[in-house]
Amino acid sequence: MFKRDSKDLKRSAFTLKNIALNGLLITFLFCINKLGALGNIICLSCLAVMAVRSVSGALKAMAILGLVVMGNPFIVEKTFVLTLFRFPVFGLAGGRILFEMLNYRPDILRAWHLNSLLLFGSVCVILAPINGYFTQISILKAVMFTFGAYSILVGTELNRSKTSDLTVFFTSLAIFIVVGSYVTFPLGISHLIGLAKFGVAHAQAGLAGITAQQQALGAFLSMLAIFCFSMAVFSKLPRRWIFVVVFLAILPLMLKTLSRTSVGTMVGAILMVICLAPFFLRGQKAMFNRFKPLPWLVGGTALSIGLILFDLMTGGNLAKAAMDFALKGAGNQFITVEAGDFAASRTALVERSWMLFLEHPLTGINFGTSYDPSFSQNATLLTAPTEKGFIPTAVLEEVGLIGAGFFLLFLCSMFVKLYRDENILGIAVFGGFLIQNLGEMMFFSFGGAGLFSWSIVGAGIAVGYRHQFIRRRN
Repeated sequence: MFKRDSKDLKRSAFTLKNIALNGLLITFLFCINKLGALGNIICLSCLAVMAVRSVSGALKAMAILGLVVMGNPFIVEKTFVLTLFRFPVFGLAGGRILFEMLNYRPDILRAWHLNSLLLFGSVCVILAPINGYFTQISILKAVMFTFGAYSILVGTELNRSKTSDLTVFFTSLAIFIVVGSYVTFPLGISHLIGLAKFGVAHAQAGLAGITAQQQALGAFLSMLAIFCFSMAVFSKLPRRWIFVVVFLAILPLMLKTLSRTSVGTMVGAILMVICLAPFFLRGQKAMFNRFKPLPWLVGGTALSIGLILFDLMTGGNLAKAAMDFALKGAGNQFITVEAGDFAASRTALVERSWMLFLEHPLTGINFGTSYDPSFSQNATLLTAPTEKGFIPTAVLEEVGLIGAGFFLLFLCSMFVKLYRDENILGIAVFGGFLIQNLGEMMFFSFGGAGLFSWSIVGAGIAVGYRHQFIRRRN
């Protein structure tokens, strides 16, 4: 047992060698899917082995699986093998975590934030046959979300007392996504809209990088940016400059995605964590870096003044560029700009969700479903995506006031849990994930981009606990 613990400590030590080795593993598991069905089999088999070996392996397998599922189609050949067998691998990873909990940490079953999640999931399942709209798909989605989120959150609890540290792996994962997305430029597969059909990407297509959609890349980058920023500011790790470099490298990519949600998420989450940090780091000042608000206030003010002066000196070019980005590259099409123009792409979705909520105020239409013709005509048990742009109205639309009440209970219990534990890294990624879902709804999407985003949430929470554990142990 001692040898295994020492081996885990050595492998998870935050060194450049371990970061490189984890990066090679991630690169292999992602790129092997280029071989089609054979590559899918090799990838899923390796992920299955990772998942059954340990709790940390299961969390890592979930993250890689979420990235592969949303991978660039010119790199990841998504055959029937990946479409069908991703679910058993997902179930195996979650099952491994729950097995560990039931055998070694049954006390976790009493955790209120986990029980509130189970309550919300149970309500969604109960409402499905009552509403009777795509009942099987609704139940499957509710079970997948509850199982996935529960497993990841349990994994963060279990990892508090493990010798394995997730910091190195998720740092390597962030570097892989950033470097991989830059590599797609010379390969000619960076922008995907129109590329497969016409051989040339659409003029207003945003950067998709190593993912299948520009929205997915934007969401992933914003979550990773929050993770890297928090690690750079609050952790006491050596070589924290790595997080600064990755964070700075993310910024140009994020702008290239043309995703306003991703930029808004990053800015909003950083402002949130700066404001909350003095209240969260009450007793953990020996375990995290001391946070001094004044330098951040002075630095932010100086940066704002500098940007304003630069804009004035360049004849408003900076403001024009910002306006063009906010209007998704269509700034030159507007003579006058109104507030509604910035949210034009989401307004219709929000209004439709609100109207459906008013028609079904108590129970909603059903969890994970939509009245959109593209959903009703194409939804299957294997794939049934929906497009919802704003999580408050989306929840009201799908599960009504009854489900929304239990969902709000879950969110409150999560924030209370993280506040009591003084987990500033956890609050950064979880809060950022909620902000992201105000513009790009993927909170419940464990069959798509939500799995990877939840993995980053789990990593942030687990790493936050891990740093506390190391300090107390020493």
